[in-house]
Amino acid sequence: MNGDSSNAEKPARPMEARQGRDHQRYGENGERMVAGVVALSADKTQVLLIQSSARKGWVLPKGGWETDETTQQEAACREAWEEAGIECEVVKDLGEIKEQRTEALIRKYGPDAPAALYRFFEVSVTEEKAEWPEKHKRSRAWMSYSQARECLLNRPELLEALERSGVVSVASEKPPGQDAGNGHIHADNTKALALKKTSVGADLRSAWHALLQEAAAASAAAAAATRPRQQTTNIGTSNANARARHATSFQPQKRAKGSSSWQLKQFAEATLGSGSLQKVVQLPEGEDRDEWLAVNLVDFYNQLNLLYGAITEFCSPQSCPEMKATDEFEYLWHDPPAYPKPTRLPAPQYISNLLSFTSAHLSNTTLFPTAPGVPFPDGFEKTVRMLFKRLYRIYAHIYCHHYGVVRGLGLEAHLNTGFKHYVLFVEEFQLADEGRGGKRAEWYGPLGELVESMLRSD
Repeated sequence: MNGDSSNAEKPARPMEARQGRDHQRYGENGERMVAGVVALSADKTQVLLIQSSARKGWVLPKGGWETDETTQQEAACREAWEEAGIECEVVKDLGEIKEQRTEALIRKYGPDAPAALYRFFEVSVTEEKAEWPEKHKRSRAWMSYSQARECLLNRPELLEALERSGVVSVASEKPPGQDAGNGHIHADNTKALALKKTSVGADLRSAWHALLQEAAAASAAAAAATRPRQQTTNIGTSNANARARHATSFQPQKRAKGSSSWQLKQFAEATLGSGSLQKVVQLPEGEDRDEWLAVNLVDFYNQLNLLYGAITEFCSPQSCPEMKATDEFEYLWHDPPAYPKPTRLPAPQYISNLLSFTSAHLSNTTLFPTAPGVPFPDGFEKTVRMLFKRLYRIYAHIYCHHYGVVRGLGLEAHLNTGFKHYVLFVEEFQLADEGRGGKRAEWYGPLGELVESMLRSD
């Protein structure tokens, strides 16, 4: 593709996304002209998806081609910045794709309304920013070809763009659920961390996944045997102020293929169980402790992303104006320089900030080295402890405010076993002790009773 190869600095991108369609371009037949990108990793095994603005699924970055933009390529790169926070270079033009109207769109716009005309471009990512215009309303995620394909099954025009790109389907992809998350699925550094020790890493991950598979059947049986059939109250706390929002009004909806809840339901069948969890968390013989902490941190992070993504449409600034567990436990966001003082935020914004904060740490190869033979830095375990502690707050918020939604979606087995796995891992490596002892109650706070019951039952 033609482009400016000079070293001149590009002007800074604005931090405000364009709104409305006043400057939208339309085709000869009235169709809306839309430009988008298929952003691939350097090895073309990963594709970047974003949550739709309504947070009901995952899509490719795209948007209207506007009248002040000379080419659709220009519009596509702008949309990539606004929606996904990436700077990119076009690799190839994937051509035009006509929108395939669903029954819902036909009902909304009428059978004769012109469909949109898409033009996608395969791009390589030159920079992935921590802050971007639509960060407050969208998450981004690097996914394998198979994961992305599942997410786009109900968007045929986007799936067509993916198929036209040079994305590589890797035959050795990990089984579903092993590295999948929501919001910020971590892929590039995850693979490197998992396979950093080539002589041990592959066998380690294979053995670990085998243990998870072994535990899955026991988990399903236990959940079926012990699940309260008519439970409508919150679990994990006896505090009257801890409530499961939407528990009485929520009506379970059919899981559409490709939706976050559909993915989670599929992944839950091959994820965690209670029978082997104690074995799963233990450091394998001959394995490096820091390596094990890093690999597991990435997996817990991805599991939480997927879980929160399944219920995120029920967690809004209106329903959750503060990041709370019970009323006694509110979490304030502190991350200088953007947040120099602890700041009260709505729960979805706090969680989005936390996921981006964690992703930035995991992507930092100084903190999480990936090259064989490069040691982990001094203070590495302190960083890991801090990230584990912050990720716990998402569990606390979900249990205290959205457990009814989780149950309505039929995902409580995944939440409970995933959280138990987290607890057992934290206890196995004494992450809650902070080297001083007696810190468990402070760490777990609002879910202390649930944690104690999990530890007694294991």
